[in-house]
Amino acid sequence: MPYFRTCKLNAVGVASLIFAFVIGIQTQKGLSAPRISSAMARAIRRLGSSQYAERQKAAADLRMLLADQLHMMISATSAERQVRLMHLLEFDEHIARWTLTVMRHSKRNREELFDWGLSPQVAPLIADAFAHRPSVQMKSVNGLAALWPQSQWIVQRMLSSRHRLVYLSMLSAIWNIKPDAKIIGQLWRWSITSGYPMVQPNVHQHLIKFHHQVINVTHFVNLWQRVQDSTYAAQVLRHWNPKQLKTLLTAFARTAAKPNTPAAQILASPSLTGCRNYLSLFAISRPRTAAPSLLKILHHAAPGGVNFNFNNQQVHWDGHTTIVYLLILAANKKPSDYHFFHSQLYGGSWLTSTPAAQLAAQKRIVAWWHRHHVTSAGIAPAAKHPRAAHR
Repeated sequence: MPYFRTCKLNAVGVASLIFAFVIGIQTQKGLSAPRISSAMARAIRRLGSSQYAERQKAAADLRMLLADQLHMMISATSAERQVRLMHLLEFDEHIARWTLTVMRHSKRNREELFDWGLSPQVAPLIADAFAHRPSVQMKSVNGLAALWPQSQWIVQRMLSSRHRLVYLSMLSAIWNIKPDAKIIGQLWRWSITSGYPMVQPNVHQHLIKFHHQVINVTHFVNLWQRVQDSTYAAQVLRHWNPKQLKTLLTAFARTAAKPNTPAAQILASPSLTGCRNYLSLFAISRPRTAAPSLLKILHHAAPGGVNFNFNNQQVHWDGHTTIVYLLILAANKKPSDYHFFHSQLYGGSWLTSTPAAQLAAQKRIVAWWHRHHVTSAGIAPAAKHPRAAHR
């Protein structure tokens, strides 16, 4: 039967006893016995009875025993006792939520997580992490980050929170951890694809019947803030600069080389946060392996195209501008040498002044890649003899 070691809890309250009964308690040799009454111990054993009626009776008895224990706890006469018992009940409520989450894991994972999570050092952090209030959850972020990688699944859960206070606090806390593929992948998806397709408000509708009337109750959650905050996730990836980043950037470019894919739409939309994040990550990694896919995109028709004066400077942009800029970075060249300049347009973009200037830059960088045996068909091996390339 799945179990956890009750002795690791310094104080056992009502909610923690509830999930103890659901899981089942198994004491082990060398461990102190759980601090529960003999009546409760007998009822717990009866939960495993082969008789259905006996199991039902045991569950009912446990509910009454818990109610009696709760009544004793709330009957405290002094204000000091009441305050401390309130804190204990909140602790039990929060850690019970964690327990229900753990119960969805496999049996082996449950045992490992209970052994880890119910230790005196970890249990208070978990209780805060699973609290209802974001202001309480954020208190646990530094402690959980310090327990990396054992705390990985809770860290990832908090990074996916809809509460800005929680996920930004955790982003800051994991700044100096040693990342693995899972956390890198999570931040990558948040940085690049979270804003596409265009984010729509998350609306949940419920119908309430009220005295022969139907009321439509709408719960509105705006996800735009999280999309905008994806720039912070990209900053963490830039700080880590993991080896996996080159692979992710190259794979995304390979997908973008296929017309009408989400990746192609993102690279063709500099106003999207995902595109700006991709450019910032590409600038530090500069994967040469992405060049064949980027060259392939130049064979497609360039979507869009704008020419106007912005901040007293003539600017041009079309669907190939970003691709040419990326090819320049991948070649480890300076964009300014190709007449690209940084503009505040679209939240910060590298642009050219005219279509002719961009075309000249494109021809020049494509020729450079061809001289280095890289085409849209792939990367060819270098010729063994200098004259071989001219035959």
